[in-house]
Amino acid sequence: MTKFLDALHLQWDFIFYNAQVHCEARQEGLRKPTAMPDNEDVEALRSFTVTEMNLMLDRPYDLWDDSLFVRLRNLIVCRVTLFNARRSGEPAQLTLSEWTDASHGAWIDPELTDKIEDPQERLLLKDMKLAYQAGKGSRKLVPVLFPKDTLEPVSKLLIERTNCNIHPDNIYLFPNTQNSLDHASGYHCLRAVVKEVPNLKKPHLLIA
Repeated sequence: MTKFLDALHLQWDFIFYNAQVHCEARQEGLRKPTAMPDNEDVEALRSFTVTEMNLMLDRPYDLWDDSLFVRLRNLIVCRVTLFNARRSGEPAQLTLSEWTDASHGAWIDPELTDKIEDPQERLLLKDMKLAYQAGKGSRKLVPVLFPKDTLEPVSKLLIERTNCNIHPDNIYLFPNTQNSLDHASGYHCLRAVVKEVPNLKKPHLLIA
């Protein structure tokens, strides 16, 4: 493995130069104002996801099945992706163990927390959960923040796994149904929610 990595590092430019140039050019295009989502669309999507999640939680006597599970899962993935301004595929790949660490505050240093004097920062630390996952194509860990309005929906999703054809060995926080061992497609989760929001100006720019 070490020899392979050394050879890959040595030949990286020779093998991947053209692809790297293409990716960098694409990233420059994505930074242009015309390629940015409309602010009103972003706010409308945020409002829709939060409202719909709350409505689903306010119906305690619903009998949960695959369709309800998928809808809540899609809403959470959409909200977390939008909040973190990430590629849609990243948060969807979080594992149960990564969520467990986040829910227990494993990534928050209590000593540093005690030293924070700004009340707003202390409130943010209290209300949010911080998870870390492996970044795409790298060994580095990247943070994923869960806003307060997603915490109860995530708990509900975990409770309903056994009722909604989730394979007992599926390790993902946002799994596929039908006894699959795979995680949900972040792109399709985001796309499904965006399609429900009426009167968006540039819906295609919200799906990345």
